[in-house]
Amino acid sequence: MHLTIDDWREVFFWFDKVVTVLALTAGVYSYKKLSFPAKVVFWSILITAVIEFIIDELQKRFLGITPVMYVCYFSDVVETALFFNYCIPRFRKIRLGIYILLAGLLYWLVNTIFFQPITFNDNLKKNSYFYYEAFNSITFVALSLVTLYFMFKDTSFKQLRNNPLFALILILMFGRGLVYIYDITIPFVTTLKMYIILSMSLEWLPNDLFILATGYIFLRYTKKNIAIEH
Repeated sequence: MHLTIDDWREVFFWFDKVVTVLALTAGVYSYKKLSFPAKVVFWSILITAVIEFIIDELQKRFLGITPVMYVCYFSDVVETALFFNYCIPRFRKIRLGIYILLAGLLYWLVNTIFFQPITFNDNLKKNSYFYYEAFNSITFVALSLVTLYFMFKDTSFKQLRNNPLFALILILMFGRGLVYIYDITIPFVTTLKMYIILSMSLEWLPNDLFILATGYIFLRYTKKNIAIEH
């Protein structure tokens, strides 16, 4: 018996819930040991799960797009700002997080006012901030590469292999990279079937696998502060 697209959507829906619960459970178990960037990721997963639950409930009752979903888009900027501001000491010294937050807010305003106003219709190309999400993904990947450069410069690879923060950055960087590919591709989708297939292959399944891997990394933390010191 072949599964239909709706069947696969249901499978991914429940798989997402299971891996999210597992990752959050691992985060709670290791919370006191996590470095601040890892705690940012933990809270990002938790807040995103809560927001998605609210959106699902509102859509069941009222149908259509709700304003709550737009909180997810800007929350990505907040996560990026906090995560990288505390990754390595030199970022904290220049207060990198503040610049990321201001740049993200400015881009959000420009994008909302001139390019993608908030809408409440069912148009696949208008009910999400694809350009804004692409901006977030590019920013995250670029900052990840810079962070990895400083880590390799100041620490041997042998040490980095045992550093959970290093592994976490790699996972998040590849995840955001796939999100970027998804975001720049989705505006060209013309049918619901294509939209769902693309979402499954570039967003839903990779995102769930990355969340599961993140939960495993939470369990690897063995001391409170794992950030690279200079």
